[in-house]
Amino acid sequence: EPVHEVLKDFSADGLRLYYSHIGSPFTDVEWDIEKAAVYRDHVERFYNVIMEIITIKGTTEKMIDRWLLSKLHRSIKEYNGAMEVFDLRKAVDLALFELLKDIQWYQARGGDNGKVVGEFVKAWLRMLTPFIPHVCEELWWFVEKGLVSTQLLPKVDEGKIDDKVEVAEDSLLNVSNDIKKVLKLTKIKPKKITIFVAPEWKRIIYGEAARIKNPSEIIKTFMKYEEINEVGKEAVDFVNYLGKHSSNLSEKVLETGEEISYLKDSTDFLKQNFKAEIAIENSDDSDNPKARNNLGLFKKNKI
Repeated sequence: EPVHEVLKDFSADGLRLYYSHIGSPFTDVEWDIEKAAVYRDHVERFYNVIMEIITIKGTTEKMIDRWLLSKLHRSIKEYNGAMEVFDLRKAVDLALFELLKDIQWYQARGGDNGKVVGEFVKAWLRMLTPFIPHVCEELWWFVEKGLVSTQLLPKVDEGKIDDKVEVAEDSLLNVSNDIKKVLKLTKIKPKKITIFVAPEWKRIIYGEAARIKNPSEIIKTFMKYEEINEVGKEAVDFVNYLGKHSSNLSEKVLETGEEISYLKDSTDFLKQNFKAEIAIENSDDSDNPKARNNLGLFKKNKI
């Protein structure tokens, strides 16, 4: 097929994105019409998202704004590292797909700060200019004077990377997904949903297990803990659970009060999503048996 016909069908930026993402310095690239069409659609979706979010003009500062900037600068940090070693696939993953997912969650959470979104968009366009320059140049015209092609790649601001707010938001996302699963399985429409926050002993054990990593060492270490003997079978089950999932444990754990506070601040979001009253309870203070029979660290939902 002639080059001009290929460009007409898939666009120059669509083809650039396709080759950047599927190729690497160590592999040959094979032409795939169906996949090329998918990348053309990715470029179009990116364009539409930018045109939508640049209309955001709110001024209220929210916790979700800190989360978005933290995710942005963490991505910039990893993106710059990938670009330095010509890992184009990872760079595209970070600059397009991860940031797209982040801005969509930001909007779903009610984020509407124009200044924050403006910072996000300008960095986003600069990160994607090496891959889809024509679209980025056109979009840059809407947000800033000059040419984006003359701009430097964004630099990471370590001060804006906030581990705790990211962990808190991840916790909320996990809780939201768990509720969806329960509702799908039970096929009920609850009037009230109670979320039990994990007891303190689980946080201590989880944090230590995440540091140890080794499954056999996790079980060996915690069987010596006095707290394990006091809690009984539930603690043994939890330790075994951690051993089996040791590779997925994060060392970043919120304190009980921090998590309760964040979830309470997010009750309007949960209430709106699930059309039910939302209650947040500390498992340590609850007499409900459902507050104790959960192997997950952060989540237990009663419907």
